[in-house]
Amino acid sequence: MQQAKKKRINRIVGRILLVAYFALLIFFVFFSDELGRKTGTIVRRMNTHPFHEIRRFWAMRYTYGWKTTLMNLGGNILIFAPFGFLIPMSSKNKVTRNFFVVTLLAIMFSGAIEVVQILTKVGAFDIDDIILNTVGAIIGYIVYAIAKAIN
Repeated sequence: MQQAKKKRINRIVGRILLVAYFALLIFFVFFSDELGRKTGTIVRRMNTHPFHEIRRFWAMRYTYGWKTTLMNLGGNILIFAPFGFLIPMSSKNKVTRNFFVVTLLAIMFSGAIEVVQILTKVGAFDIDDIILNTVGAIIGYIVYAIAKAIN
């Protein structure tokens, strides 16, 4: 009985953190001045060639600087790590605690963000962002699986 109560509390905490995470994610992706987000100021740009921007940022790391390179590549990974951790943590349903389902949800959610960015002209559609976000969610899921195994 104690184990069931602990799982329930973990799910509740996970849901609270998930709501906070989504709120922060939406703020940073669509409204953060630090990331240069201003509605309607960006011409619609699209990168539909996988790894194109990743290779460009890596090749230009000395020109752009390490901070910009790491913010673009590492930031896209880090921003989705909580997604991969919190989705299964907050779910009672075994299906949404499955690695492949969480990965698919990350792809779909990241893709939805990219589509909204292009439609609102806040950022640009970039397939590489979806790839990096998915890697972040996978890392988050691995941390979740390790934590679950230890617990």
